[in-house]
Amino acid sequence: MNQNTDDEMSPGFQTVQNMEYRKVGSAEAAKVNDTAVTYGDKVHSIGFVEVAGAEPVLAGSSTNLYRGEENIKNDFSGSNLEFSTLGSRGYITSKADGLWSYDGDGVYRAGSPVPTVGTFAAVAGSGTGFTGTYSVYVTFVNDNGYEGDPSEAITTPVLANEDIDLSNIPVNSDAEYNVVSRKIYIQGGTTPTYSSAVLAGTIADNTTTTTTITTAGIDATTTMDEDNELAPYASYIAEHYNVLFLGNTSTDENLLYYSKLQSSTTGVEQWPTTQAIRVSRSGDPIMWLEEWDGVLWVFTKKKIYQIIGSPGVGTLVTNFYLKESGSFKGTVSGRSVAFTPYGGFFLAEDGIRRFDANSSIVFSNEIKDALAERNTLTSAEQNACAAFWDDKYVLSYASGSSTVNNKTVIYDFRAQQGGITSPWTIHDQGYNDFAVDRGSNVLHCATASGIERFRNGTTYDSWEVKKELPNASDMYYARGKFQVDMEGTVTAYVYLDDTLVNTHTLTATSRSLITRRFPSGLSQRATIKLTGDAKSTQDKLWSIAYSAEPQRGKP
Repeated sequence: MNQNTDDEMSPGFQTVQNMEYRKVGSAEAAKVNDTAVTYGDKVHSIGFVEVAGAEPVLAGSSTNLYRGEENIKNDFSGSNLEFSTLGSRGYITSKADGLWSYDGDGVYRAGSPVPTVGTFAAVAGSGTGFTGTYSVYVTFVNDNGYEGDPSEAITTPVLANEDIDLSNIPVNSDAEYNVVSRKIYIQGGTTPTYSSAVLAGTIADNTTTTTTITTAGIDATTTMDEDNELAPYASYIAEHYNVLFLGNTSTDENLLYYSKLQSSTTGVEQWPTTQAIRVSRSGDPIMWLEEWDGVLWVFTKKKIYQIIGSPGVGTLVTNFYLKESGSFKGTVSGRSVAFTPYGGFFLAEDGIRRFDANSSIVFSNEIKDALAERNTLTSAEQNACAAFWDDKYVLSYASGSSTVNNKTVIYDFRAQQGGITSPWTIHDQGYNDFAVDRGSNVLHCATASGIERFRNGTTYDSWEVKKELPNASDMYYARGKFQVDMEGTVTAYVYLDDTLVNTHTLTATSRSLITRRFPSGLSQRATIKLTGDAKSTQDKLWSIAYSAEPQRGKP
């Protein structure tokens, strides 16, 4: 590395064309309380879930679920997890694990299970009130207030103006469900008579096993629901109009289910089996769900559909309906879908496509040769993942014989079109999943052992090659010119793809240039970390341009 004090390149350079590097952001270990977050295993899933006013990143690593450094659950299956937020709770799903709820205090299965009757019994009590034979039911209610389906009925003896003593009332023993109370319902009888099951009382705990039903405790205006089923086990999740949607279930990969509307009495942890839409035919599974521009979009391998309507009036079934878009391609990987102000982007069989809410076109012709090398085996291709961040579409995918993502392409929407600077960059590094913190504009990236993040204006400022020089891999060396404004001594650490290749001390008191020869091909990320008395208040602390010189023995 050489230091120059003017704006000229080193003597002897034969400039072929000047190449401007554009800053993409920087990669560094994600931090919690200034401690790097690393896990012992591959991070396969990350997502932001808004809980208690914060927006924490959740990470699935092996069979564990982390919030930052805290292991909040440790016995998942290890399958990919997908995330959504509704209200003050986060929801996590996978086809192997089912739907789970996270409120900041604990991770529990969504909804409430059906009580097992066992030795639950109803007999005549010592009080007065009921005449005839009655059916009695019990339901569980979880900490989020969601009631489950009722137990089987037990029957009272024939009563003659007596109250009802209950014993061995079922309690929830499954620790995966956070049941905190139970409700008792009664139906039938002669005097009084109840044509529907009505609320006979609430037990505000999960421990009490005896109680007495009296006529004074009856709430005849509250009837028992029998459509509070648990959510299906599904791969994909999305929130739309205060309803949760689940797609590609363990029993039918073509069905889209949706929950009850979030309200004061019902909610998204109750899933009537009648609330389902068949999206596609066998062999064309649901691959992704995402809301964009007020519409819920459903991707399959072959098509893109939209769910139109809202649960404002009438029943959900009559207010949501399916409409097929004009796109003749779907996605090979749900995680590759990213909606942007410029349209929706996704990886398809024929490359990266852009979707305009009606049809889709191939968008990646400029990098078609690189994408042609991707591993198209389903087990590898379905791992591709993407995000829209800092006005860029970022996609990681498996290339060659790799079954894990080992390449990342970035399209910069701010780059010049039609000039020598291409909006595409290709990098020899892959990620397992992405999650964007919109508040701080940070892109979190899942790696083989933890989480990295890309951000702008932090310690490591990364610059990406936008286009190779002509014959760069054979005839020319690339040389970088780094411009630094200083007020004293500055140490510059030069990295190529996160490997330290040179350390240089600058002692100028004004503007200084650093030049360095890089490997041919220009396929690596050049990074400079500056410490010392650089003018950090400058809008552009340093800039970079590239030229080339002939290799020895070449014309």
